[in-house]
Amino acid sequence: MVNFNGALVHMPEKQWANEKETGIQRDLVFEILAQKKALNLDFVAAENKETFFIDSLDYFDSAFFASDATADNLLTAKNLVSDPTSMMVRTSQDQAKMVSDALMKQYGDYVDVRTWGGPTPILEIVSKGIQKAKGVEQVANYLNIKRSDIVAFGDEHNDEEMLDYVGWGVAMKNATAQIKAVANDVTEKTNDEDGLADYLERKSNSIPRATFTPQEVADLTMEFYMRNYIEGLFLSSAIIKNVDYTSELLIKTLKILRYEKGFKGYIHVKAIPGADEKLIEELGFLADRMSVNVELPSRESLKLLAPDKDPFALYKPMKQITQTTNELAQFPALKKGKSFVPAGQSTQMIVGASPESDHSIVKIAENLYQKYELKRVYYSAYIPVNQDSLLPAVTTDPPLLREHRLYQADWLLRFYRFSADEILSAEKPNFNLYLDPKANWAVQNYDQFPIDVQSASYERLLRIPGIGPKSAQNIIKARKYYQLHLSDLKKLGVVIKRAQYFISCNGATQPGLIHDPEWVISSLISSRQYETLKKVNSQSTQEQLTLFDVERFEAVKRKEQPYVY
Repeated sequence: MVNFNGALVHMPEKQWANEKETGIQRDLVFEILAQKKALNLDFVAAENKETFFIDSLDYFDSAFFASDATADNLLTAKNLVSDPTSMMVRTSQDQAKMVSDALMKQYGDYVDVRTWGGPTPILEIVSKGIQKAKGVEQVANYLNIKRSDIVAFGDEHNDEEMLDYVGWGVAMKNATAQIKAVANDVTEKTNDEDGLADYLERKSNSIPRATFTPQEVADLTMEFYMRNYIEGLFLSSAIIKNVDYTSELLIKTLKILRYEKGFKGYIHVKAIPGADEKLIEELGFLADRMSVNVELPSRESLKLLAPDKDPFALYKPMKQITQTTNELAQFPALKKGKSFVPAGQSTQMIVGASPESDHSIVKIAENLYQKYELKRVYYSAYIPVNQDSLLPAVTTDPPLLREHRLYQADWLLRFYRFSADEILSAEKPNFNLYLDPKANWAVQNYDQFPIDVQSASYERLLRIPGIGPKSAQNIIKARKYYQLHLSDLKKLGVVIKRAQYFISCNGATQPGLIHDPEWVISSLISSRQYETLKKVNSQSTQEQLTLFDVERFEAVKRKEQPYVY
């Protein structure tokens, strides 16, 4: 790491034979401190690798200095007993050049003055000839990195030599004109807008882009539609210029389709977070369904992996679509003969790129369904493309089975009246790869079975593996007219192979079954499926829930008698 504008090159918290620290004379610190009033300085500070001193705590900001301060940190002859690595002084922006010139006139034979800090300039005083470029050079030599392979970012005076030294120097959007002049490129965003991360993301995905005009999209859609190749259109776009301009292009496309070409097919359009509310509303009256992708399951992951995306901006159009839908349902006259997203709204989450548990993801989906009345939450297994320390390695297989389990759990939320905390829990936060979520729940709650299909409520019937909403309704209708028998259930749509372990009919159960959870597990999974899933599970980095002792399960798979416990 290079600190103090190059005065310290070290490995934090480690011993390193190549560590280098270059200081300034202790007496010089107190000479400058004596001129504090004359130079109109807010504070004078001195520091090295381990210690930090400031002449007054009045201007001390722990967030700015990334340190705490007490009386022991006051800049006094008693406390500062050795040569510091650097000094810092702060003044007003209009005084910064005057102070820098004055210091260089007096001490220019011994020190250099580097400026940073933006609107409230910090003048950092280091030993003569010290600069970031030399620190970067030392690290590059140690790591055998070619100068031409180094990329550096900068925004102020103290970065100039470094940007000139490296193979590719990038100035931040908020950089000074001097820095932009020596840089090879300039970011599209400022420091506060995470311009560095945005630039690296764009450069690491530097592939050719192509766009269609609204007319081209409309023509292609109608051509396919008229040939019966498609029944609808899914329309989305990356940001072109800005979010409002992009939304206007989407609207123009749909207007051509609906009004000029008379397109009657299904349209699903992506709303652009941050777009003007009027544009979101206009899109809603042209489309059958709208979606706003939350992208990642949590705000923490979004901040880490997509810092340019505002989580509040993502949820704002969701809220607007929900409110508009409800208002129009309450006051139909406002529709003026138009339908507003009649097929509702949906969203999508990427799974596997961030560390959230399956339980967290299912809880988030449940909240989205309840709060925004979504029709669907889609899950997409992350497919590694770029090498990045924040992401899974590019050799990592996409978690396709996990994606499949999420869809099964999602189905339980929407149609089987399960809650997220029933499907998974904080204690058991991840899916069992061997069993689907419903069978997994049933085995874990085996004390609630068997359920008698002759008398069970609709809600209880839905808890039985092998019985879905349609077969549950068939059972309720049929038992009004006659006593059910196990042999009747297959005709009513029940998957007997799965349901037989969890049901009774007028008190009778399927003969010959061993009602033991481990035996049930072994019977629900074929040996071939078990071997396949075991292999997938061993390759997965996602911790999986284990319902059973592995040795015991292997014994059961060989049809040995289960242990008694």
